[in-house]
Amino acid sequence: MAVDVRLIVTDAPPRAPAGVPSLADWAPGGAGGAAETVAFVAERLRVTFPGITEVRGRGLFGMGGVEAVSVTLAQGGGKAFRYTLSARDGILEPSVAKLVHGTTIQTVMCSAQEWLESLYDDIVEQAKRHDEMRAPLARLFSK
Repeated sequence: MAVDVRLIVTDAPPRAPAGVPSLADWAPGGAGGAAETVAFVAERLRVTFPGITEVRGRGLFGMGGVEAVSVTLAQGGGKAFRYTLSARDGILEPSVAKLVHGTTIQTVMCSAQEWLESLYDDIVEQAKRHDEMRAPLARLFSK
C-alpha cells in the first residue's frame, strides 16, 4: 500500500498542479534497473541543483558507482525536507525526512512516484520564492 508522504510528514509543501512526470518517463528510455535509475536521477539533480544535492557513491571512496542521491530543501524557520533515493539489492528505496535545525525528526519511506511528486512539489515552492531556482527547474523536468 502506498504512503502519502504529505499526510505523514507534517508541514509538507502543498501539491503542485498536474503535470508531474512519472519516474519511468523521466529515466532514460523509461526503463533500467534500480541502480541505473538512481545514478541517472543523481546526475540530473547534481547538475541542475549542485548546491542542495549530495551524491553518495558505493565502495571504497565512493568509486563503485552511485549508491544514493539526496536533495535538501530548506522551508524556513530551521525546517527542511531531505529527499533521498537509493537502491539496495535491485530495489529503489525512496524516502523523505523532515529536519529541524539539521536534526532528522521523522523519515517516511514512499513509492518512487510519490517521492518524485513530492520533490517536484517542494522544488516548485522553492522556485516561487527564489528566482535562481526557476530556470533550473524548467530544465530539470523537460525531456
